Amino acid sequence: MFEAAGRDAARTRSVFETFARDGAVAFEPDLLAALRAAVSAVSIDETETRAEIARAHAEWGRVVCPHTAVALAAARRQDRSKGPVVALSTAHPSKFGDFVGDVLGFPPEPAPVIAALGDQAERMTTVEATMEAALAAMTAFTART
Repeated sequence: MFEAAGRDAARTRSVFETFARDGAVAFEPDLLAALRAAVSAVSIDETETRAEIARAHAEWGRVVCPHTAVALAAARRQDRSKGPVVALSTAHPSKFGDFVGDVLGFPPEPAPVIAALGDQAERMTTVEATMEAALAAMTAFTART
């Protein structure tokens, strides 16, 4: 938004304030044109997501999470005539183990950080819902590690 608005902070702020207040915003024609020139969007459904997970494994031997599969499928739809398209892997596939396992027929390997925990007992601390309590809990936790 900031770049499309010509790096105009006041104009950018006005758009976001209008949206926060009204729940919608009507863009001025020049701003709408700049946004359309710089931003694109696609919709990827669950069937395509599953197909992309299978494709990544079949073509590259990579097990990817559903979010990454959506990024890959969307990247395939982009115009590459102006340069490369980059899709970023966003999560470990084991975070979505049931979904990924259903597609591939085997569960993804656990994330290394999870595997390193082994059979350690899970711990949970309930913290009062205040900024001060959350900060104190994080400070106490990081002091132990």
